[in-house]
Amino acid sequence: MAQSNGQVVPAPSPLDISEPSMVIRNLRLFKSKFQLYLLANDLEEKSDKLKVAILLSVIGDEAYEFLESINITSDNNPGCVKKIFHEIQQYYEPKGNVIIEQLKFFRRYQEEGEAFDKFLRDIRNLAKRCEFGNLEENMVRIRLVLGVKDLGLQERLLRAPDLSLEKTIDHCKSAELVRYQQHLLTDNGGLVEEKNVQKIYGDKSNNLKIGGSSQTQHK
Repeated sequence: MAQSNGQVVPAPSPLDISEPSMVIRNLRLFKSKFQLYLLANDLEEKSDKLKVAILLSVIGDEAYEFLESINITSDNNPGCVKKIFHEIQQYYEPKGNVIIEQLKFFRRYQEEGEAFDKFLRDIRNLAKRCEFGNLEENMVRIRLVLGVKDLGLQERLLRAPDLSLEKTIDHCKSAELVRYQQHLLTDNGGLVEEKNVQKIYGDKSNNLKIGGSSQTQHK
């Protein structure tokens, strides 16, 4: 159990489950620290039975009593550390209403001035809670097309043949870059430093004509 220098790394602080709304956060931190504890003391390769015993001995009285209440103790052979963490998370994790989550998903539109990357990130996060299964990528694509603020872009997306999620994202990002460049041209009296555009958007700016709205066509 000792490190190469002969010292033993102390166990993490007990898991705090006193405030139900904070348990998931506290569990995430405890799991991370417990894994580091095992690693630092050369315990990662030990048997599941030993690691379970170690976990139950350091998890704290309150959490241990909770585990006893759901019949998870060393006597009942809980199997592995991962299963114990899973049971705690399942018990304390808020149970979402799938219909409500889907309603939020279908009502999500890009807001005025909202960056496309943020809109995309929110749509993806919402989709994960909707239980779309194998349809998730397709539903994200549809929501992006129907939810973009730029109606001209939306019309072009609706006309595009074989529009995949990847192509949808590329079109939206390119359109946003064009609008950004046009904004710079307007603010600077028709002059824009290309290096500033490249600093923000990288090499993608080379695919667009500075001063115009034309962009590289996606095949």
